Amino acid sequence: MTSITTKDGLQLRVRLDDPVTPARARVVMVHGLGDQVDGLPYATAASALAARGLSVRRLELRGHGRSGGPRVHADDWAVLRDDLGRFVQAVAGERPALPLFLVGMSMGGLLVTNFASYEPAGLRGVVAAAPALGETGGSPIKRALLPVLARVVPRLPIDPKLDLSRMTRDPDLQREYLSDPLYQTRMTPRLAAAMLGAIEDTRQRAARFSVPLLLLHGTADTITAPASSVEFCERTGVPDKTYHPYEGAYHNLFIETNREQVFDDIASWIAARA
Repeated sequence: MTSITTKDGLQLRVRLDDPVTPARARVVMVHGLGDQVDGLPYATAASALAARGLSVRRLELRGHGRSGGPRVHADDWAVLRDDLGRFVQAVAGERPALPLFLVGMSMGGLLVTNFASYEPAGLRGVVAAAPALGETGGSPIKRALLPVLARVVPRLPIDPKLDLSRMTRDPDLQREYLSDPLYQTRMTPRLAAAMLGAIEDTRQRAARFSVPLLLLHGTADTITAPASSVEFCERTGVPDKTYHPYEGAYHNLFIETNREQVFDDIASWIAARA
C-alpha cells in the first residue's frame, strides 16, 4: 500500500514502517499543517516507534506534500475525517490483526482526537502531540476575517503567521525541517475556518470522549496552547486519560531535543494498552 483513494477520487500518499520483530500494535500517524508524509518529524517518529516494536502507518493529508487536491485546502473538516476513516479502515484490515492506535501532531492531533470522538469503535487509544485544541498562534486580524475570506476567496493561499522559529530547540533540525521543499507555510481560508470549527466541535464533544487518551505538549509551545490540552484533558469523559507536559519544549515534539523521551513515553503508553 503506497496510497489510498478518497471518496472524491484523490490519491493520498501513505508510508508503512514495521519493526524487525513481530509488532505489538499498529499506529496510524497523522502530520501537522503544511507538512508531508516523509517530513523530518514523521520519518523520525515512525523509525523510532518501529524500533520500539510498533507497526506505523503514516498518512499524507489532501493538499499536502504530493497528495492530490488543492494545496493545503479542504472544503470542510468532515472531508478530512472521512479521509482518515478510510485509511484507518484499511489499516484495521491488515493481518495479523493488532490493537490500533492513532497518533497525531498539531493539526494532526486535532484530527485524530476529533475523529475518535465520532468513530471510537476499534480504537485502543489516541495520542495527541501538541494538538490544536484551543488558542492557536497566528494573526488575530486574519482570524477575525476568516468567515468573510472563507466565503469570498475560499481557496486563496494565506499565511496564518505562525511562529515557525519555535518548532524545536535543536537548531540543526529546525533548519532542516523548514528547508524541506514540500513544507508549506500557507493555507486556504476555507481550511482555516474548518480547523477552527473542528476545535470548537472537539471541545464540545469532550465529555462524551470514550477512547483512552494521551496528550503531550511542550510548555514553551507558541503555536498551539498547552493550556488547551490541559483543559481538554480535564473535560474529557474517558477515565483513562493522561496529560504529559515537557518543560521548556517547543512545538514539534518529534524533533525536539527530548524526542527520545517523547518516543519512549508514547511507546510505553501504547504497550500498556495493547
